[in-house]
Amino acid sequence: MRKMAEMQRSAKRVNNLVAVSVHNAKLARSFEPNKKTMSLELSGKVVKLMPVQRGESQRGAWQKQDMIIETVEQYPKQVAITCWGEKVDEIQKLQPGTQIKVGINIESREYNERWYTDVRAWKIDVETAGGSGLNAAMDPPEAPVINMDETEGDLPF
Repeated sequence: MRKMAEMQRSAKRVNNLVAVSVHNAKLARSFEPNKKTMSLELSGKVVKLMPVQRGESQRGAWQKQDMIIETVEQYPKQVAITCWGEKVDEIQKLQPGTQIKVGINIESREYNERWYTDVRAWKIDVETAGGSGLNAAMDPPEAPVINMDETEGDLPF
């Protein structure tokens, strides 16, 4: 009797885990479990550009550079983002304080039983001063200016 009740509870737990897994798979369609990669976008201002790192591998020369951006949130966070190859040339044009939107991939890999996570940029857009992205949504609309000449009277219409 006791074993039967325990088996039923165990079966319910498995069913609940499967239901949660299916639900999570529907929510995170861009996540591929075999690659351990997720595609996201971050908006913020450039805080610092780190020095360029160059090297030589079996596939040829490579270069990478990290940049630190600060997100635009109630509690801002600083994120180190790595740029590889031609993206290094793109971020050389950026100055600290520049508002950008960065398409990123988050990748993790195991080495010697430790896990390492990279945040890699695949798209970099400079946000214009006119207000695009998050800044446009946060700016309040400007109030219309009404000029009233004394010759027209007190009513604005």
